This record gives sequence, structure tokens and C-alpha cells, in this order.
Amino acid sequence: MSSISSVWNLYRGPRRDRADLVRFRDRKLRQLVLFAYERVSFYRDRFDAAGVRPEHIRRAEDLGALPLLSKAELRNAPVEDLLARGSDRAKLVSHKTSGSTGEPFTIYRTRTEEDLLKLFRLRAARQYGFRLFDRRADLTAPIGAGPVDPLQRAARALRLLPVEPLDSTRDVAELLLEVERIRPDVLTGYPGVLSQISRLLPYFAELRIRPRFVVAGGEPMTDLMRRQIERGFGAPVYDMYGSNEFNLLAWQCPAKGHMHICEDSVVLEILRDGIAVKEGEQGEVVVTGLFSKTMPFIRFRTGDLAIKGAEVCGCGQPFSTLDAIQGRTADYLRLPDGRLVHPFVMTAPLFEEGDGWIDQHQVAQTALDRIVLRLKVRRPATPDEIGRLIAAGESVCRPARFEIEFVDHFAPHPSGKFRSYLGLHDMTRQEAAHSSRRENANTTAPPPDTARRTAGQD
Repeated sequence: MSSISSVWNLYRGPRRDRADLVRFRDRKLRQLVLFAYERVSFYRDRFDAAGVRPEHIRRAEDLGALPLLSKAELRNAPVEDLLARGSDRAKLVSHKTSGSTGEPFTIYRTRTEEDLLKLFRLRAARQYGFRLFDRRADLTAPIGAGPVDPLQRAARALRLLPVEPLDSTRDVAELLLEVERIRPDVLTGYPGVLSQISRLLPYFAELRIRPRFVVAGGEPMTDLMRRQIERGFGAPVYDMYGSNEFNLLAWQCPAKGHMHICEDSVVLEILRDGIAVKEGEQGEVVVTGLFSKTMPFIRFRTGDLAIKGAEVCGCGQPFSTLDAIQGRTADYLRLPDGRLVHPFVMTAPLFEEGDGWIDQHQVAQTALDRIVLRLKVRRPATPDEIGRLIAAGESVCRPARFEIEFVDHFAPHPSGKFRSYLGLHDMTRQEAAHSSRRENANTTAPPPDTARRTAGQD
């Protein structure tokens, strides 16, 4: 229970200063590395192959001696080798990742580890004004009820942390009515789903949905999404960055706007070609979880991209910062001349002026030499507006062809998230899924004589 006590103290208030935070982080890191070497065969083999002993890792800067870890390596290893010796899978909490990158994976934690990681997220929400008795509606992916642990039972008995999870894959209008029924003090969910609901609110003037604040996470939030959510709900919107492997990684500073890294829970590196980037530079997010020992994650490549921020936040809290979360490496556009360009480079400037008529957008690379901007609009665009979009898109995508397609709606991703960017990897998987469905349909009935489907409505 000492760990519970330790994190409860963290929940009540962050570390006093930067030096205190770093000492705490490095102490937990040394404990993790020693435990992983002694109790997890996967990491013992990995450390030995790299010629690294636990005593070589004394602080976060020493992690560079260890190789980076991919999800594919974890998936290819026997589960027993990934778990601490003596772990009983039947008694562990499991999380299945969505597999949006094509690599689904199951994560295991003890109930204590699970509750510890949740406390870090609660601490962050507390900085936005969250109260233990606040009623919360959570628009996330479909989830099963699962077993109720003692901490949950106690919270329910005391009527603490009341939350109603809502299936984000349901019809948006139905979700809106469910949120109205709950009338939450706090609204949380995927930004794509929240922005869709917020755009419906003007058509339901009789509804009284007035949360004190909104927390979005689980996928990148564009500036357009943020403005739509703020305008629709009339409340401030805060961004939380997390993952199934670690729970909370960073949260938006309510005073300065950039992201605090949750450094007393994780060591988060921003790397380019394996080297730490400087402030203001972009790199891949690599994370080590300090409180996950049952299934450790040491120098895990998340596949996400971020821009490194200041070493200490200007708000006075001791955390390092991220200036922006820019999505997955798989979202990159791969152009015929060999360049890699993230769609954010194109969409960030485009939608400042498009906010008045663009309702929703999606960038899809359908082939190496073809990139499509799909738009759902509030009103028809003028020739000048279309011309500016085309010119801006072509300047980024050349020598690939850049096209605009108008759609009536976007079908939700099976995970419940809205994908703003679909790279070649996603399109290849999508086409394979469509081919499989067509083959299955052909075995039972001849295909109907239908017109070609509108792009974006697959």
C-alpha cells in the first residue's frame, strides 16, 4: 500500500520543484529497471544482449544505452516472457488496444497498478476544476462492464466519481440525447465525436447541456475541432494525451496551453533517428512507464509524433512540456519524390479561413501519387475558396495529385474514433477489408447493379 500512499500524495499536489520531481522520477526508474531485469525474462535477455546491467541506468538520461522497443517485438514474444515471474493472468486487469495501426495487443496490469495510473489522470483533471462529486459523461469506444473492483465499489457507495460511459459508435443524434439526459458537469471523449455532437446543438435549442469544461483525448484534436467544441458547449476544452500502455502521458496546462508531461509516472523521450530533439523540434514519442511492473514498457515506441516544449512550464509547475501532439507516424503522406509530409502541415493553415463553411474534413492518401481532401460542408464553397484550398494543397503535395471531394457524411471508424488522416497504410487495410466483404457477399448473392459509392462513405 506504500505505492498507493505515494501516488495519493502526488494526487493532492505536484512535486514541490523540478529537482524534487527529477529525484522521484529517477528513483522510480532505478526500481523499475532492477525489477524488470530480475523478474521479467524478456527484459533480462534484452539487457544482456545490449550489454547493460541495471546499475548502469541511474537516471532518465541513461536510458539511451537500451534499444528502442516496438509493439511488433512485444506481439512476437510469448506473453509469459513479458509478464513478471509469478503473475497470474486470470487475476490481472487486461486492456486490448484498438489495433488502429494494424497491430492489436493485450496489456496486463495488477488492480493496484491500474488504480495508481488512474490517480494521475484525476490529478490532472483536478487542475481544470474537477470535483469528486461531479457527474461525468464519457463518449468513448464501446466497453464492457467488466468486474467491479473494491475501489470502484467504495466510490459508488460514497457516490464519488459518478460517470456514465456512452458508446461513441452510436448515432450522433442519439448520443446528443443521452448527454442531455445525463446533463453532465464534465464531458469527456474523443474530439471527433465531441465536435460532431457540438455541431448538432444549434438544431436542438431546447437542450440544456452546459458542462463546466470538456476534456478531449484518444486522438489528435485539430484547431477546428477545438473551436467547434468550445462554441457548441460554451465551455473551455482541455486536451489530455494518453495511451492504453501508460494511461496519462501529458495534459494541457490550463494557464499556458501547452502540455505538461506526467513525469512522475513516465519517462517520455522525443527522438529523431534515436537522438533526443531540441526544444521546438519534432520527433517520435518513446515512453517508459514507471509504475507498470507486471508488464513493463521500457523505451516503447508509441508511433506518435510530438514537438518538444520547454524544460519547465512557465506556469510554475515543475513539469517538462510538449508544444504539440501531431498524431501517428503512420499518418504521414509518402510522396513520389520520397518526401514524408504530415497532413497537419497542409490542414493547419487551410482551416483558419475555412472554419465558416467547412464542417468536417479528412485527408486520405489513396495512392502514392494521389491525395484527397474530403470535405463535409455547411454551405457551398465559393470558387475563390476552392481555389485557395487547391493551391495550398498542391503546394504541399506536389508531385502527387491533389484533389477535393465533397461528402455527405463520414462513416465512424470501428474504434469509435474519427480519423482525420488516412495514410497509405490505412487505405491498404481498408481496401483489403472491402475485398474480403465483397468476396463473402459473392458467395451468397450476385452483386447489385449500383453506382460507384461516393468517396469517404465506404
